[in-house]
Amino acid sequence: MPGRIGPLVYWRTVFIYEFFSAGTFVAWGAIAYQHGWVAVTIQWTMCIGALITGLYLAPKWKATGNLTAAEFIKARLGSNVQKIYIYIFTIVSLFIKGSVLYSVSKLVSASLDYPLIPVTIILGILMISYTAVGGLWAVMVTDILQFVVLTAAVLIILPLVFNEVGGISNFLSQAPDGFFNLTNGEYTWGFIFAFAIYHIFYIGGNWTFVQRYTSVDTPQSASKVAYLFAALYILSPILWMLPL
Repeated sequence: MPGRIGPLVYWRTVFIYEFFSAGTFVAWGAIAYQHGWVAVTIQWTMCIGALITGLYLAPKWKATGNLTAAEFIKARLGSNVQKIYIYIFTIVSLFIKGSVLYSVSKLVSASLDYPLIPVTIILGILMISYTAVGGLWAVMVTDILQFVVLTAAVLIILPLVFNEVGGISNFLSQAPDGFFNLTNGEYTWGFIFAFAIYHIFYIGGNWTFVQRYTSVDTPQSASKVAYLFAALYILSPILWMLPL
């Protein structure tokens, strides 16, 4: 029941809300390596999406009394519209989750020197299995574990990276021209603006995110979920991109 899932789910919603995944290092990491600081700028658009969500959307989701977006659509527009929404969302999710799975599979495949396709299939089966068996609790545990492992890895790598390049001052002096520009290459201000709009819709309306707002106890707590996400995403992208 919404608001009665317990404190652990609340902390999952507020603490693991950094959208932290292997895609952070594969997709944004590649941009950071090629174009520099603009990778951080792109991720800062998530702050904008989270702030707008915290101000207007998250508390409204909680106030509906529905646990998911599908329940809300059924209550407002009927079961037929709900089915259409679920069908469309399922198709779109295949591409979205597929891109996330590809990022993870790419890392595992390269690290273990295994073929990409078998790795992708095995990881997909494992993720579907533990989610189906364990439900929200299983996802919460894996989110926390992922966050701890990846954060620890970054904190360990950072001093090694700066030592390798001769210190922070040497890193700054040898950075390529335009490396610290807020925009670079094809990633223009128009792209940044469009991506910010995208994140307002994604963070404020995606089924996965909506459950985080509706699983807490009050509309105020739902807003705090989004605000903490925004706060964490101010400094975290800098930390994540530095080793790259």
